[in-house]
Amino acid sequence: MVKLNTDAAMQSSGSCGFGMVLRDATGAILMSKCYRFRSNILVNDAEVETVVFGISRASEGSFTKIIFETNSLALLHHLSKQQFPSTYYGTRLLQIVDLSQ
Repeated sequence: MVKLNTDAAMQSSGSCGFGMVLRDATGAILMSKCYRFRSNILVNDAEVETVVFGISRASEGSFTKIIFETNSLALLHHLSKQQFPSTYYGTRLLQIVDLSQ
């Protein structure tokens, strides 16, 4: 079992960054990645993209039991309530569910 921590950040200048860290049960870093780019992406979209990215990378590394942690209350709310809006954000939430199975 591994733990995936993700976060995204936005700046008013139009800069966006996101990152992920994958750790084992002892806390040792197994994988990490961060990106910075210019975009007008919404913060919820950036957060959901970060989780999709992290789970995808972890799966590619043959990690199948993944616990993810995020500080995005909107993302956690939608996933826990199984509420998927008819938007790009909702589509990506469904992708997280699919990747997690």
